[in-house]
Amino acid sequence: MMEPFNRKKQEETMRKKIQASEMVEDFGLYPLMDVSAQHVAVLAEVIASGHAVPPIVIDQASMRIVDGIHRKRATVRVHGPNCWIMCDVRRYSGEAAIYRDAISMNSSHGRALSTYDRAHALKLGIMHGMDHQTLADIMHISIERVESILADKVVEVEGTTGYSPLKRSVGHMRGHPITRHQADVIRSLGSDPQLKMVRDLVEIIKAGLLDPRPVMLEALAKLRDAINKALDEAE
Repeated sequence: MMEPFNRKKQEETMRKKIQASEMVEDFGLYPLMDVSAQHVAVLAEVIASGHAVPPIVIDQASMRIVDGIHRKRATVRVHGPNCWIMCDVRRYSGEAAIYRDAISMNSSHGRALSTYDRAHALKLGIMHGMDHQTLADIMHISIERVESILADKVVEVEGTTGYSPLKRSVGHMRGHPITRHQADVIRSLGSDPQLKMVRDLVEIIKAGLLDPRPVMLEALAKLRDAINKALDEAE
């Protein structure tokens, strides 16, 4: 059951400098699926030029970063791992209150959340006992959008009470429970460089996540022939 939300307790904040090495990056709390190296690089340029960025929000009890992982990594890139960074240190009433801030802040500023990020955030919110309307409010989207993402981008994980967000490359698994191993593979999948694309395809096949439609099998047969030709020419 979700704990009662106490805004007054949640907002007990003290602004102070914290050493970067003391901050904890907890990706079980982080509503984005990954940290963007490009966004870190952009922020590092801003910091190196002498401009200020907003304080990092820290949970006082655990020293976990609630909001600002990109800002922390960018500052470390410029000033080193033992630098001191301005933070808003907050005292929270519990895990649900921490997560409310994490998802609300990351939804309203900083790097924009992709649909996959939103699916991941919704999954974590459900695991924290939040209802759909609460999630819509803190993510700044409509209840209809929440329900659409949950229907299209989130699947149950067999043998657990958890859920996994779906990436486009395995969208055909929509509505079908997946294994824990498949959930881990989906989380690791990328979408950019050629090497990552090849690795993703290998992992999809090994995990039994391959789309079985005839058009996919025909495309794979052509890919097999093209790969064999490229390997022969490379020898």
